[in-house]
Amino acid sequence: MRVVAIENMGPDSALVIQEREALTCPMGCSRVAVEAFGVNRADLLQRAGRYPAPEGTVPDVPGLEFSGRVVETREGSRWSIGDPVMGLVSGGGYATEVVCEDGHLLPKPDSMSWEEAAGVVEAYLTAWDAMVVQGGLQASRTVLVHAAASGVGVAAIQVARWIGAEVLGTTRSAWKAERLHETWDIPVILRKEEWWRDPRISGRCDLVVDLVGGAETSRGLNCLTHQGTIAVVGLTAGVRSEIRLDHLLARRARIFGTVLRSRSICEKDLLFSRFEREVLPGFETGELRSPTEESYHVSAVEEAHGRVASNQTFGKVIITWTK
Repeated sequence: MRVVAIENMGPDSALVIQEREALTCPMGCSRVAVEAFGVNRADLLQRAGRYPAPEGTVPDVPGLEFSGRVVETREGSRWSIGDPVMGLVSGGGYATEVVCEDGHLLPKPDSMSWEEAAGVVEAYLTAWDAMVVQGGLQASRTVLVHAAASGVGVAAIQVARWIGAEVLGTTRSAWKAERLHETWDIPVILRKEEWWRDPRISGRCDLVVDLVGGAETSRGLNCLTHQGTIAVVGLTAGVRSEIRLDHLLARRARIFGTVLRSRSICEKDLLFSRFEREVLPGFETGELRSPTEESYHVSAVEEAHGRVASNQTFGKVIITWTK
């Protein structure tokens, strides 16, 4: 099989296509021929040597989400050879084949292309889990989504609107703010000096989905209502934040962090099962849409990484093995 491997991991890393031995398929797993895979910031961090793959995962092949067809199963599997699926792995997704836990695969809706399906699982699972499962977001509540034009941000907006919550967003880019407003008719605040004082968000938010971290996490406290919550999901603005504990106490606020990659197989099994029951029908009816925005052939994988690193994307960037 072919993979996209990291050479010279670190600031001078490169991505190269290599031939590797075929994967074996243990019990409880299925082997999938990959049609397309998503690019996530975790992949950029991994090649830079700042986010190593979990133990037991191939260390030099990035990639978390994919779409493709099942080509091998084991006894007792719910999947059959030929099934179109989309799924999540802890690494090694930049390959023509992956071996995935049966419980971490989802049926690809017929209406979705391979590229669209490859951009769904990581973004939507992350957004839905942070907002609804852990954040307790409900209809009529208000959520603020930082980096609203990112893949997870676009997914979060759609999930929140789907369940009947009021959505507000932030971005650092004027063109992204305009497009977000045009697409979903939501208030979008440019994240500039003292953005948190904007009356549309100050003290109004039941939940802040923080996809940036850094100083913005502490500033997000000013946006919370009484007993509001901040869900820290990303750290593109930095890994340190100075929190005003008096503000935390006065609002009886809660801050929690979340990540999918390091969770146990059992935890992911439960999350996938619930997602399939509660969220996947939204894609089948067309009420929820893939955050996929741009796709590249695998021969342009470096260009795709550069595009994500530029912060000039809207939604997800996808890579395909076929032209």
